Amino acid sequence: EWVKNNLITVEQLRNKMPDVPIPTRTAVEEGFDHRLAVFNYTREHLHKLLIPMVVNRKEALGSMGNDSALACMSKGPRLMFD
Repeated sequence: EWVKNNLITVEQLRNKMPDVPIPTRTAVEEGFDHRLAVFNYTREHLHKLLIPMVVNRKEALGSMGNDSALACMSKGPRLMFD
């Protein structure tokens, strides 16, 4: 009964979400959202990876491999989700 009373459907979530415009390259070039820097995103990440993924609705190819040092061998910071 608790589950039945507290169940949220995808339609209910979709109806509560505001319409958000798709970011374009010009909108991002006007200013860099510095909150993205907290997660080590750069302008290059936005222009070469994130915006093309949103606009084209498919994964952008940023590199064909990971040539960075292992986290245990690196003195530099790593991305939180890496």
